Order: sequence, then structure tokens, then C-alpha cells
Amino acid sequence: MSNATNVLQKSVAIAYAESWRTVGAEKLGTDFFKGFLIPLVDLTQIMDKGCANIRVYIGNDAENEKHLLIVGVDESGKDLIDYDNGYYVYDFTEVCPSLCDETSVLCNDE
Repeated sequence: MSNATNVLQKSVAIAYAESWRTVGAEKLGTDFFKGFLIPLVDLTQIMDKGCANIRVYIGNDAENEKHLLIVGVDESGKDLIDYDNGYYVYDFTEVCPSLCDETSVLCNDE
């Protein structure tokens, strides 16, 4: 493994995803989601603002579509939401399903 930090073993990641698919499907039924696609531009716009971290909230719109609400976080752990100064809440995420990589080991039980 490289010098990457916060990396899960592949088997652990697969186990986490399998557990979510079981628990999430049981608890959420037709509202179940497997994951989200996050456009890189969302993350780079936040990182370009000099944030210490990024936080993600889960949201639900009027049509019952799921969203990730992405915000920058300062060094003290506070959300940076200040539209007058360019600290925005981002959401251009795509929910899975319907936009999934069906071949991914994190998406399917095979």
C-alpha cells in the first residue's frame, strides 16, 4: 500500500457496503440508495477556498430524491457557509441507483 491515509482494506470496504445494502434496504425500502457520484468540480471548488476539511450532509428534496450537501469546514470544525464570501453548499451529486457502477464490488453481492 502507498502512503495514502484513511484507506480501508478492500475486504473491509466490501463488508461495509454489503452491510449497508442489507440494513439500508430493510430500513429504507423503496427509498434505499447505495451511493452517490460526486463531481470532482464540487470538491475542487471547496478545496480552492482553503478549507481544512469537507463535510457531507444527506438531504431529501420535494420529489423524494436523495442529495449530498457538501460544505467546507474550517480548522475548528465549523461549517463554512457564507454565501456573501463564496462559501457555498454544493450539490451536483447523482444518487445510485440510478447512476451506479453495477460492476463494482461495492455495488453488488457478487
